Amino acid sequence: PLAQQWRDRFYPLLTWIIRETYSFGLGKVLHAIFKKFDLLSKPMGQLQTDKIYRLPNWYCHLIHKQFMGLEEDLTHRRKIASVYANGIHKSVLLNVLMPQISRASNLRFPIFVSNKPVIVRSEVTKQSFSTMGLLRHSLRSWSRNDSNRRDELIAFLKKQDIFVSDIWYDSPIAPKRFLRLTDYDHECPNSEKVSSMILNLPTHRNISEKDAKNIVEMINNWITVEGEKVVQKSKIKDQKQVQN
Repeated sequence: PLAQQWRDRFYPLLTWIIRETYSFGLGKVLHAIFKKFDLLSKPMGQLQTDKIYRLPNWYCHLIHKQFMGLEEDLTHRRKIASVYANGIHKSVLLNVLMPQISRASNLRFPIFVSNKPVIVRSEVTKQSFSTMGLLRHSLRSWSRNDSNRRDELIAFLKKQDIFVSDIWYDSPIAPKRFLRLTDYDHECPNSEKVSSMILNLPTHRNISEKDAKNIVEMINNWITVEGEKVVQKSKIKDQKQVQN
C-alpha cells in the first residue's frame, strides 16, 4: 500500500530526529506524535490483511545498499560487542556467549541483571571518583518500591542519556504485549526467568566505540555502587545485632 511505502521511506529520517532530540525531551514528544498519527513503520502488525503485495522498485535499491554494507555493519557490531564483552563486569555476562562474538551478527549485546546484587570489590580510580559520587547521589534518589534491579539499571542509564528500555525479549513470546494472543501457560520457566533479567545493549552504527565505553563505565559503576550498598546494609545489620 502507498501509505506503508511512505512510512518506510521516512522511517530512517524520523527515527534519526527522535534519537538526536531525545536527550532534552523533544524526542520523546515527537515519538509520541509520530506514533499517534501512525507515521512510523512497525515490525509487527502494521498490515492487517492476508493480501500479498509486490515490493515497489525503490525497495530494491534499499535492499541492495544494505547488502553492500553488510560486511561493514557486521564488523562494526562485532567491535562494539567486543568492547562490552571485555569491559563490562563479568557478574552480568553470560560466558558461553563471549567466544561467539567473532562469528555472530551481534544484532544486540545481552547482559543479565538478577534481583540479587553482586558485591564487587574493586578500586576506584581518581578519574572515576567524581563520577562515583554522582552515581551514589542518583541511586539514593530512586524509589525502590516494586521495581526490580533491571528496571533500576534502565532508569539509572536513562539519567545518563543512555536509553535501553526497549528490551525486546521481555517474555518467552515477545513482545510481551502479544502474549495475550497466545495460549502460552508457563510452559517455559527458564525462558521466563531469562526474560525477566535480560537487557540488550545497542551495537548499531550510531553507537561509536566511545559511546560503548561510556556505557560500560556507567554499568560497571552502577554494579559497584549497588554492591557497596549491600555491604553497608550488612554492616548496619551486624551492628544492630551486637547492640541487642
